[in-house]
Amino acid sequence: QIYPYINDFLIDKGDLLPSDLLVNISPFVSGLSLIYGAFVSLTLSILYNRQKNVLDQIESETSLIAVVTQNIMTIFEDDDDRLVEAGQCIADQIRILVMESRGHELMTIIYSDPYIRILNLLSEKQKEQLKETGTSESLIDWTRDLMKDMFQLRGKRLGAESLSLPPIHF
Repeated sequence: QIYPYINDFLIDKGDLLPSDLLVNISPFVSGLSLIYGAFVSLTLSILYNRQKNVLDQIESETSLIAVVTQNIMTIFEDDDDRLVEAGQCIADQIRILVMESRGHELMTIIYSDPYIRILNLLSEKQKEQLKETGTSESLIDWTRDLMKDMFQLRGKRLGAESLSLPPIHF
């Protein structure tokens, strides 16, 4: 909007023809466009790397969820009520990963964390086995270790999301 006024002002001063003005401004415009292009490219590169980091964290977490789901199906194969409850916990976490915002996930963690609910179910099952047989299945212990890894991955993912998503997403 201001360019025509500057152009008219410089032409009115008398010494500068419109063609001379174009010659004087073109290197400046070229340099400015290079700086702007570099800025946009760098910004997009940073955003892409942050999003890639979030996706890597989600992929790791979901692969562990798949293994834990298989283990839970084996552990609770004789206990339908706990199997359904554990399945619902896994479904809740998958729904959060796919559809919900980071803020909603944090609220879910505070009030009813699906991973904690699964760990509680595993603890109950382990106590029952210890009463019945005096030992617990190594599958329960392994699943508890996988849950520990899932907690760590979720923390890393939530941290990465806080860096890469705009505040309105929360």
